[in-house]
Amino acid sequence: MSEMPTVRTHLMLLADLLDEPRALVGPDAEMCSAADRPVEWAELTTGWSCVVGAARTIQARHAEDSQDDVLVMCCDAAREAAVGELRWVWAPLVNKFIEAVESDA
Repeated sequence: MSEMPTVRTHLMLLADLLDEPRALVGPDAEMCSAADRPVEWAELTTGWSCVVGAARTIQARHAEDSQDDVLVMCCDAAREAAVGELRWVWAPLVNKFIEAVESDA
């Protein structure tokens, strides 16, 4: 019997992607041209799509969990944790792109 994935399961899967960014504050990615770095921008775009997809999955699970009397007590905290985790997924992708651009400068 297959088990429905929970918010926790999704977060555990996202944990495989997590890597603490080396630089929390860096140059703005908007200042880097996609025309100059098409491969890096493609990777960044793909990574963003994965983050958005994960956020939608977590949002859907949150909506489902909020209908359960027991799960409703912890789903808000789980959602906040998920948002924090998604930030840690996205930050390394941006920092990796910025580091590639800076190394060529």
